[in-house]
Amino acid sequence: MNERTLRLAFVTVLACAAGIGCRGATEIMQGDARPVMVTFFVDTAEAYLDPAIEPRAALAAGELALRDHGYSVVERELTDERGEIQGERPGARFYEAIWISSRGFGDATRVRVKARPGDEARQRLLMDGLLQRLGH
Repeated sequence: MNERTLRLAFVTVLACAAGIGCRGATEIMQGDARPVMVTFFVDTAEAYLDPAIEPRAALAAGELALRDHGYSVVERELTDERGEIQGERPGARFYEAIWISSRGFGDATRVRVKARPGDEARQRLLMDGLLQRLGH
């Protein structure tokens, strides 16, 4: 092992000992009209939606949710099968950002909301806005 790997392992052990970032996943039903299961783990919220919802539609809903909450889109990558957008709040520090990604699979469309630093309240808020725009 090199020195960098040892440092990372040490920091991870300390964080776990302090109870930071070592909790298990939390699952909740989210959405009003047609609730879906959303899994929260550390800095990511994840939901699997009906495959009829294309990744582009999920990302468009995510972008509107970001903008409704004062974020601007600073980066966007889209294809027919997947995509990701990055949002930042005005005055955000260099490590603060939100990423919303979507990817189509055969039987579902996966949507993820990732917040750095991890903030489950922001993840829930943005995931809820995204789901509402998709009729959930």
